[in-house]
Amino acid sequence: FISEHRVAALSVLATLLLSAGAAVFLSTPKPPSVSPARAATVQLAVLPLRSVGDVFRGDEYLGVGIADSIITRLAAIRQIGLRPTAVVMGYADTPPDTATVAKALAVGHVLFGTIQRNADTYRITLQLVQSSDGAVMWARSYDVLRSTLTNLQDTIAEEVVGALRLELTEAERARVRRRYTDNAEAYALYLRGRASFVNYTEKDMKT
Repeated sequence: FISEHRVAALSVLATLLLSAGAAVFLSTPKPPSVSPARAATVQLAVLPLRSVGDVFRGDEYLGVGIADSIITRLAAIRQIGLRPTAVVMGYADTPPDTATVAKALAVGHVLFGTIQRNADTYRITLQLVQSSDGAVMWARSYDVLRSTLTNLQDTIAEEVVGALRLELTEAERARVRRRYTDNAEAYALYLRGRASFVNYTEKDMKT
């Protein structure tokens, strides 16, 4: 038989162990929970911009590069689920049938557009379409100089968020607006690099 003293000692020991365990559990940092309001509520495909008119030699990368840059910006927003650039590359060269694209990629919204160059100016036209009824939620044309392309991705990302009526946290807003460079040539090289990277060919990897 266990003596009363031993039973009492074991009870005290068990209580101490439970208390210590609770203290460790409560003091251990927990991963932040994802609020349902911040979970991905919008599934979006951003298609490469199609070139219209005469394509100037050396500008072929812009359609893919700009789309990839917009995807990167919007990826900072938890409420938007995006399809990666490698997945949407198949829609780079033909006018999209948004209903077919939305079904194939399982998205509720498609952002697509065109890019046209006139001398030193680029005209970029975009539409955001809701796949359920084909309604155009937002449309915009931008006439920009090569030197101001660095601002374009930020402007587009913010306006798309506004069209989708999403509320951003301060941290998300800061990431969307973050400027990485004001150097137009550096940004053009960045877009060229992104456009080459998604193709995964030996030639593009060297580029």
